[in-house]
Amino acid sequence: MREHIQRQIVFLKSNSLAGREIGIHFGLLAIYEKVGRNKTEYFNQARDILPELISACQNAHEYFKQLESDRKFAWPCFAYSERYLNKVKKTKKYLDIIPAK
Repeated sequence: MREHIQRQIVFLKSNSLAGREIGIHFGLLAIYEKVGRNKTEYFNQARDILPELISACQNAHEYFKQLESDRKFAWPCFAYSERYLNKVKKTKKYLDIIPAK
C-alpha cells in the first residue's frame, strides 16, 4: 500500500480513538457541571460511564504503542501511549473509590 494511504489510515484511526476518549471525557465534565459539582450525584451518574473511558483509553494506548514500536508513523516526542495508560490507571483508582450504589 502506498505510504500516503497508510498515513491517511493512521490519521483516521488515531483521530477516531482520540475522539472517543475526548468525547467521553467531556461528557463526564458536562455531568459534573450539570450536578453542580456535587460529588455524590456525580458518582451516581459517572459510575457507568467510567468503564467506557477506561476502554477508550486502553484501546488508544494499544494503538499508539504499536505505532511507537513500528517507528514509522510516530516519533518519541509524540509518545501518547503512556499518557493513555496513565489515564487508565488513574481512572481505575478513581472508580475503586466510588461508593457502591
